[in-house]
This record gives sequence, C-alpha cells and structure tokens, in this order.
Amino acid sequence: MMKKSKIATSFLSIAWLLAGVNAQATCTSTITNTSTSSTTTLGSNSDGACAENSGSITTSGTLADGLYSVGENSTNTNSGSITTSGTLADGLYSFGDNSNNTNSGSITTSGTSALGLYSFGDNSNNTNSGSITTSGYAADGLYSVGDNSTNTNSGSITTSGAESEGVTSDGAYSTNTNSGSITTSGFSAEGMISRHANSTNTNSGSITTSGDDSDGINSRIGANSNNTNSGSITTSGALAYGIRSDGANSNINNSGTIRATNANSAAIYLESTATNNTVNLNRGSIIVGDIKNNGATGAKLNINLGSGTSYAYSVTGAWTVADLDNRPMVIGSAYAAGIGAQETASQMLYQRTSALTSSLDNRLYAALDKSNTQPYWLDVYYSDVSRDAGANYSTRTKFSNNNYGVTVGVKLPAEITPLELIINAEHSKLNIDNASQKVNSTSVMVGVLAPKVTEIAGAQLSAKALLGYADHDGDRKVMTNSLLYDGSRQITSNYSSVYGVVGAALIKPYAITDQLTSEVLVGVDLTAERVGSYRESDYFSWNQRTLTQFQSRIQAGLNYRFSDNKSNLFARLGLERRDLVSGATQDYTINNTSVSFNTSNQNDAYVTAQIGARIQLEKHIQLFSVLSGLRSSDTVRNVQVNIGLRVGF
Repeated sequence: MMKKSKIATSFLSIAWLLAGVNAQATCTSTITNTSTSSTTTLGSNSDGACAENSGSITTSGTLADGLYSVGENSTNTNSGSITTSGTLADGLYSFGDNSNNTNSGSITTSGTSALGLYSFGDNSNNTNSGSITTSGYAADGLYSVGDNSTNTNSGSITTSGAESEGVTSDGAYSTNTNSGSITTSGFSAEGMISRHANSTNTNSGSITTSGDDSDGINSRIGANSNNTNSGSITTSGALAYGIRSDGANSNINNSGTIRATNANSAAIYLESTATNNTVNLNRGSIIVGDIKNNGATGAKLNINLGSGTSYAYSVTGAWTVADLDNRPMVIGSAYAAGIGAQETASQMLYQRTSALTSSLDNRLYAALDKSNTQPYWLDVYYSDVSRDAGANYSTRTKFSNNNYGVTVGVKLPAEITPLELIINAEHSKLNIDNASQKVNSTSVMVGVLAPKVTEIAGAQLSAKALLGYADHDGDRKVMTNSLLYDGSRQITSNYSSVYGVVGAALIKPYAITDQLTSEVLVGVDLTAERVGSYRESDYFSWNQRTLTQFQSRIQAGLNYRFSDNKSNLFARLGLERRDLVSGATQDYTINNTSVSFNTSNQNDAYVTAQIGARIQLEKHIQLFSVLSGLRSSDTVRNVQVNIGLRVGF
C-alpha cells in the first residue's frame, strides 16, 4: 500500500538532518503561525520544540506538510486551518519518540498518501477534536507508527480515497479510540485498524464505511488484541466486516450497534488465523449481518444480553456458544427466549390477587362498624409496581406493571345467605426489561365474600372464594442479525389463563378510647393460575403451566373516629408473604427444541403501609379512600390508590 512509503520519508528526514539540509526554519522552543494566508510549511528539527498554527496554512508541493517536527518530545498543534494538496503532504507530521500531534481546527489533504495527523515514534500521540478530510489514495485521517502509540478522535474524520483509513496504528501495544465520527468511502478503507500485537481499538462514536473490503474495526496480524464497540458501526460494501480479527487470543466486545448490510459481508468476522478468539455480545448489542468464523479454531461466542432479552442469531462456522444469563438456549445458530414473563409469573399472580384482596380487606374493616349497613359498594383502584434488575441482569429481570381495576360488592338478601356477591375487573400493562417484552392483560373475577362467618374470641372470621379468567396479549422483541430486520423484530402472542382464590381472615378491634380503636387482621389465601399453551411466531412455543401459591398477611393499625361520627382516619402497617407451592418449572420449545426453565423467584416478603379515610356523606352514602405502599425483600416497590363508595337505599 502506498501509505507505507511514508516510513521511507521519515528516514529521508533523518538523512536531511544529518546532512544539515532542511528548508524549514529551525527552532528550539516554539514557532507559531497566526497569519491567515501562509503558504509555507511550519516546522522544527529540535527535541522538545513546538509548532503551532492558529491561522491558515495552505501548501501545494510534495512532502509539503502543514506543520512538522523532527525530534523527541516535540509537539505540533493546530487550532486554525491547514490545507495541503501535494503527495505525502500531511496536515501534521511528527518524527520522534514521545511526540504529539493535536488538531482542534480543520485539516484538509488531497494528495496521495497525504495524512491528516501522522506520528512516527514510540509513545507518540495523535489527537483530533476538530475536523480532518482527506481525498487522496492511501490518505488516512490519523496514522501512528511506533510501540505504545495512541490515536484519539473525538471530532470528525472523513476519507474518500482507496486504502484511506480513518484511524491506523502500526505498533505493539498501540491504542486507537474514537468517540467522534469516522466516515470512509474508498475501496479497502477501514474505519479503524491496528497492525500489531497487543493493540486496542475502542469505538464509542460512529464509524461508517461504504467501500468494498472496508471494515469498521480491523485488528490485523495482532495477537492479544482487544476490539470494543459501544457506539455504532455501519458497513455497506462487499467483504466489509463490522469488526474483523485475524490474530490469536483476541477479544471482541460489543454493547453497541454493528450493521454490515451487504449480503457478502458479516457484522463480526474471524479469519482462519484468529485462534482462541472470544466474542462477547453484551447488553445493548444490536447486530445486523452474519457472525462468521472463517476457519478459526477455538472461537467462542458469549451472549450476555440480559435474561429478559430474546434473540435469534444466525452464525456461520464453528463456534462454542454460551448464554451467560442463566436460561436455556439452542445452538447450531443461537436462539434463546427472554424469560421475564416466566420468571415474574409468581409475582404477577400475587399482584393480581393482592389488589383484589386489598379491596375485600377494606370491606372487612368497614364491616366492623355496626352502623355501616350499606349493602352495595364500589372500589376503584390503581396500582404501580416495579422492580430493578438483578446483578448482571441474569437472576432477576427488571419490570414495571400498571394495573387498574374496579371491585363491586352486593350484599345478598340476609334471609337467603350471609354472603356478598363480588365482581372484579382489571386491566394490567406489564413492561419487562425496558420493553423487551410487554404483556397486556384483561381479567374478570367473580365470587363470594362472607364478611362474618363466625366470631372467635372477639375476632370476626371471614371467608372468600373466587374464580377468574384473563386474556393476555404479548409483544416480544427478538434480537436478530438477519438482513431482513434492523437488529430486531417484534413477535406477538395471545393466550388465556384462569384463576382460583380461596381464603380466610380474622379481624379484631381493640377499643383504646371512645374514638380511637386499634385493629388487627390476619389472613391466608391459596391462589392458583393455569396459563394456557401458546406460540410466539416460529421461535418459541410455551407449554401449559399451573402455578399454586400460598399467601399470608398480618396488619395492625389505628382507627380514629371524629366526634361527629361522620368521618374516620386510619393508618396500618403490615407484613405479607407469598410462597410458590407448585409451578416453578416452565416447559417450552425454542426453534422446535424442547427446553425448560425453573424460576428461582418462588417467594418474597413484603412490608406494607396504608393511610386512609372514610367520610359519611349522609346516612346511606359513605366515601372512602386508601393510599398504600409496599416494599419487598426482592426490591419490588408498589404504590396503590383505592377510592370508593358504599351506598344503601
């Protein structure tokens, strides 16, 4: 490649120094250009010398750099504009160990092998926070030759010539970093490339290549190299790979976006010489294009997208594939279902029934007041529940769930039965792992409540029994590297479930004064849900699952009645617990292969608090409201509001 001839010019520079031939002015400290119309190269040949441009430099001859320095510990700095048009005419050129080139202005080169910033020497640095544009053949944006060298771009680099890379390092232990933008359009014009062992390429910005054979990141002939992308890489040419590695014992780490849109390319590519390479697809990864092993041995693909994320990746070649999020996967290609809805199923069963239980418990507390004889009541509630993800996203999925509903109670004729007919309807919106999976559910439960079955040592014993039905609409994001989709596709599902609840509670008041009463409630419920089988596209098929859960609770509070007997204020603290008795295992198929998942989320304990009021509007109409909060040992948080009426005719 033509650019390698640049090394020859460096040795020519040494020869010029030894011969005492140099057309540029020599300085031992700092030389500066502030002119807006300079046509002369500004340079130095002394160790520690500096060349600075804050004006404008335009050159036109071969080897006519904008700024140059030959000597150790030298620095070239541009904050103005530099334009060169000659062959091998760099914007900034330094030769010597520990040298530095820094651009915060603009540099434009158009000649063959005319680089934006070029350093030759160990421990040298090229830094760009401005703009660099090159259009000649083999004309890179940043180019370093030397061990322990660094190239850093936080600005913009644009190259249009063939074999014109955005950022290039040629030295052991070199580092290339991009947090800005790199755009190349020529043939064989990589965005970022390292050509030696123990090198590091890191992108958190954007890299775009459009020419054939133009990789986003390429570590070439580089054992023990590390390539990391948390930004975006897009290639559109043939044989243009997002990230390419051909050295031994190297790593590719991705948490950003890689798009290789040409069918004759790949998002990630291991050459046959890339032995014992490891590719890590971490949380946040978006991959478009093949994941290809072209004959390398010991290739590992680790998928660590989070347990709530689903994926269907096609891979080519021999890979050892592992899912690091503790859930089943199918290899050949790489398929796994986010298990958020399955892992949270026990919590969702508790939430569905506890909202209803809260309405019924409010009814029991009101029934302690013998003057409240209203036979009809209405309780409207809204609940907002959330939980953060577990460590490394692998043991506990993040979710939020908003559910709102209404419970209606009607006291049946006393001469027939002491029961109350209960009808409850609820709608909930479950969002798992930032919309990796969403489930909207509409359910109805119908049953009976016996507010006073009997009295035991001054405590009122109640009982309830309800049955219910729910319809669920699911929406799942599946990460895929197919060229038919832009990194992911949405698949939907529809399924139903049925509920059953039986329970009992003891509630007892303790008079403290004529107006102040303490109240204690102890309750137990056995709940069950049978979830029907259903499919999600061609990827996943879920078997029927029945969950049985034991729920227990204890509450203690104070109730204050105002002297006019028209209003009550109350506050309660409580402890609750859920324990999954059966149904921890979910059997399902991934791409027609049978697997199973066993949830570790089988129990949880909750601390609850309530404040509320009851206002007697008139003899037969009572208004009530309750604000509840909850916190669990599994970091579940809940805020619920109940507002209702009790009426009689």
